[in-house]
Amino acid sequence: MNSMEKTESSIITKIEQGFQSVDVSQQYKNKALENIKTWLQDEPFRDYQDQIVYLIDSGSFELLLDSFYQVIPFGTGGRRGPVGIGPNRINPWAIMNSAQGHSTYLKSLSENQKKKLNIVLCYDVRKYPETNLYSNEIPNPIRDVTSKDLALNAIQVYAANGIKCYLFNDVRSTPELSYAVRHLNAAAGIVISASHNPKEDNGKKVYGADGGQLIPPEDQRLADIVNSVREVKSLNIKEAKANGLVEFTSGKEIDDAYIRNVTSLTLVGDKIDKSNLSIVFSPLHGVGMTSIYKALTKHGFNVSLDDLTVTPDGFFSNVKFNIPNPEVVESMETLIEKGKVVDADILINSDPDADRLGLTIRINGKERDSVYRYLNGNEIGIVLTHFVLEEMKRQQRLPEQGVLAKTTVTSELISKIAKYYGVKGIGDLLVGFKYIANEIKKLEEKQQKDRFVLGMEESHGFLVSAYCRDKDAAGAALLLCELASQLKAQGKNINDYLNGVYKKFGYHSHQQTSLVFLGAEGKEKIEKISYAFRNHPPGKLGKLKVIRCVDRWKGEPFLSDTDKSSRNVLSFFIEPPEGVEFIKITARPSGTEPKIKIYVEVGGKPAGEDEQTFQNEKKRHDALGKRIMDGFTKIAYDCVGINMPERGFRLSPLLPVEVKLKYFDVEEELLKLENQLRANEITGGGVKKRVDELLTIFGQDPIEKISGAFREKTGMSLRNFFNQKFDKIRKEC
Repeated sequence: MNSMEKTESSIITKIEQGFQSVDVSQQYKNKALENIKTWLQDEPFRDYQDQIVYLIDSGSFELLLDSFYQVIPFGTGGRRGPVGIGPNRINPWAIMNSAQGHSTYLKSLSENQKKKLNIVLCYDVRKYPETNLYSNEIPNPIRDVTSKDLALNAIQVYAANGIKCYLFNDVRSTPELSYAVRHLNAAAGIVISASHNPKEDNGKKVYGADGGQLIPPEDQRLADIVNSVREVKSLNIKEAKANGLVEFTSGKEIDDAYIRNVTSLTLVGDKIDKSNLSIVFSPLHGVGMTSIYKALTKHGFNVSLDDLTVTPDGFFSNVKFNIPNPEVVESMETLIEKGKVVDADILINSDPDADRLGLTIRINGKERDSVYRYLNGNEIGIVLTHFVLEEMKRQQRLPEQGVLAKTTVTSELISKIAKYYGVKGIGDLLVGFKYIANEIKKLEEKQQKDRFVLGMEESHGFLVSAYCRDKDAAGAALLLCELASQLKAQGKNINDYLNGVYKKFGYHSHQQTSLVFLGAEGKEKIEKISYAFRNHPPGKLGKLKVIRCVDRWKGEPFLSDTDKSSRNVLSFFIEPPEGVEFIKITARPSGTEPKIKIYVEVGGKPAGEDEQTFQNEKKRHDALGKRIMDGFTKIAYDCVGINMPERGFRLSPLLPVEVKLKYFDVEEELLKLENQLRANEITGGGVKKRVDELLTIFGQDPIEKISGAFREKTGMSLRNFFNQKFDKIRKEC
């Protein structure tokens, strides 16, 4: 054995010993070890090898195992995940390897055999932040890598394979990319973005010639080709441009055509005074200025910008928790402050690639005394559905045999509304907007595309008409602003409108939570929970019987592994108490993040116009939904042997379960500080320092993440607790 072989052998031995401390199945350790050996030995990974050795020498074995135990999979929205080193991370190699496989895939399609291929690409604002996971003393191919960098990496590969690339020369939204694929008659489209994921993530969404993302089994066929790549071709950008294989475009012609399509969605634009509505918009540091802001201002609306979050910033610096997700109510904090300054009626935000929409509305008050209400994705969908269908029917614009499509976890009230207006509701689609796009594709193949009216998912994704093939915050924003303006002229707001829909069709309570489990060990826990729910479903929740279980794994054979993953959805129907129409619980692992998601919907019966009766029913259904969510969440924890105190359910769903379990020790230490302060064992400044130290494990903006649990223990928020204790002790002294 020569010295190099000895060194290699000692490294492998060190990894094997390090993996012994990681509590995960041996199969994951074996696969990680196999992939690490490949990355340490093979030429394509030369740029990554020093950092891998650094991780081994520094004992980062959990990170190594998670980074290498699998190739990052296709999920509900393409491939996305943490930027890093290894096959289970997003990095230049992953993007280039994927582009090589995608090139081979495109050339294999029968419709592409006899034509010159082209592809259109865009990117968002992301830039990999300093995470302190890797050494800054040695070269690192992912340091400061941006979405644009990764797009340029991909272009070098597509061009080397003879595929012409059109790249926007600045950031653009995902829905505009979907539109551009069709507009340019491209063979495919690529977006480099991690959508609403945390700032450490990035990813790649792949679109077909129809402008929609690939669905099973095509996504599996692409993944298999990518996984079989042995050599990646590459051509430098300068040479690619000289050969006519790369075109950097300002995109003005595409922009104008796309915005025309969005503004053409207008329903009451010519009948309202748009200047009477005050709007605040934020792209949450993302690309939404290129789509939503343009569409609203082009349409004549008065739009103020949230100064703190309007600038492109891949770190999402001024967004609460640095998580730019409209599903997170705290993403509205800076908009609410701006709204109070400009006396705004409606607040709108979007995620970094501007496909998801957030909505908050003023329900009473003026300026600094304004009271705002956040609407979740189901509530936005209910409002949008009723407004669009009601108005189109009134104007006799509703297509004959119109179609509305939604995912299975999206409110059943939307299906009720569709039925009322004579629209066909496709309400049981798998999660992922690509399945809604596929319904449009089916209609288009029958020359019936114009039958499509609306598509939506509870995760704040909406598409009105079929101008593109992915959710688009711009179109939904425009119509919601039209409705808000119309209502304001009548002395009403969107909350009044929503309550009117509830009174007419019945109140529906929607609850949602996520259990985040990190790494390979977390993946095992998610699999155990799914296995337990599938094979040993609960028979009761409290006193309520489970009367039916729908397992999407049953029925048709799996088309592919990606199909099996997408169909990992379980729904439980609970025997409803008197006055309740139905209760539905759904559990599914996320297709884009390491978590299992739980949804509860309690559907009510029409309560009539009496306001007090409606409010009583609303409280009753919400309380029932909360009890059911708590009961089901407890069962999920029990499946993996976790004894989570019930107040732990009030911790932010953004926190990993491993961190949630540490909260209770932190809580105990926080409560001790009162006695230490009273006994003069610690000063006020010392208390602040100690609180900051204790809360570090909860990450950015920790107080908001734990306040719900702390309030359940003490009856007050963490801030109020210490403010009151300080005041009391000062007075006593």
